[in-house]
Amino acid sequence: MAIYIILYSIAFSGYLLGANRSRKNRRIYLLTMFSLFLLVASLRDVTVGTDLKYYYSKYYPQFANASWNSLQSVTISGDWEWGFCAFCKLLCYISTDVRLFIVVSSIVSIVPYGLFIEKNSKDVVFSTILYLGCHMFSMNLCVIRQAMAVGIILCGIDLLKQKKILKYCMVVLLATLFHSSAVICFALILCNYVKLKKNTMYLLAGAIIGLPLIYRVIFERILKISYFSSVYGLYNNNAHANGYITIHTLGMFAIMLLIFVVGFLGYKDRSGRESSQDYIVTRRSVGIKIGRLVLRMRKSVSEELTYSFLMYATYLATLFRMSAFIVNVTARLSLYFMPFAMILYPEALLRIDNANDKKIINFFTLGGITAFALFIFAFRAESLWGIVPYSLQK
Repeated sequence: MAIYIILYSIAFSGYLLGANRSRKNRRIYLLTMFSLFLLVASLRDVTVGTDLKYYYSKYYPQFANASWNSLQSVTISGDWEWGFCAFCKLLCYISTDVRLFIVVSSIVSIVPYGLFIEKNSKDVVFSTILYLGCHMFSMNLCVIRQAMAVGIILCGIDLLKQKKILKYCMVVLLATLFHSSAVICFALILCNYVKLKKNTMYLLAGAIIGLPLIYRVIFERILKISYFSSVYGLYNNNAHANGYITIHTLGMFAIMLLIFVVGFLGYKDRSGRESSQDYIVTRRSVGIKIGRLVLRMRKSVSEELTYSFLMYATYLATLFRMSAFIVNVTARLSLYFMPFAMILYPEALLRIDNANDKKIINFFTLGGITAFALFIFAFRAESLWGIVPYSLQK
């Protein structure tokens, strides 16, 4: 437990050290933090992480003797995706020591988050805090196949921003070879093209209230499709198909919902003006031209699309976190969308004019994330993911 709290404290200290003051500071901060994350993940013993302890450490060495035609038969259930099995087989050519598997899988799972934050976040400290506080890092230590799939998706987001849809689709297909659930990331293509509007926002908010009434029916209907049956069919008749209302599920949902609401406030704050391009301009024509120039410089690829994209992606994260109350296993799909909440929140704060409002929002958001993170590290991390107690490789 202590090591995760120390990591969280170091991450939070970025605000005191001015990590956001310059691009150099941002990079030093991210390099430091994600090197620490990678170190902690890579040096952990096989007992740290439930799936690592009971599945990956047991089956990984067996890939050395498996033929390429029967890679998926290594596990009893045979449900590990071919791409992940091939990954294990290739590593076994180097060494069958599970420590190699831990190191390489940690790199694929963790490094993409740091690169994603560096390229997209306006507040690298908050993004890193959310990565820890919303337990994306904790889950990376356990659900390794899906964590690697998320890492692959994050590496392909630039392709989506650049409208290179075919190449992005190839990245998604690659990710599905590590975890079939990555197919849900095709939804991000729609997020990138459907423009956000006020009426749409209200419809989405209404869906969060109404969807629980029909969510289980939808889940059961989807399982009748052969592809999704192979992904989640084994969960249909066990505890994972149940819903759970716990401090963990409530906290994860509440944080995602809060960030989505802040995103709505940021959207409303700007959309209330005559146009988004007049956000920082005066009424004088010269001021307008300067303001528009500044906005163009601040845009990454397309600011409007990017904000819409972040809102939709965070909404999906919120929706799937809510699904834990009904069908727990589908809450794992939120892992593909939660990284975008790390980017939305800082962007939304920039769009809110009132300084006092920003302070109040930040106080409650950071306070809530911190309280939730510390509680889970102290009382639930062992039962949820098996990452407590932490121990080094023997």
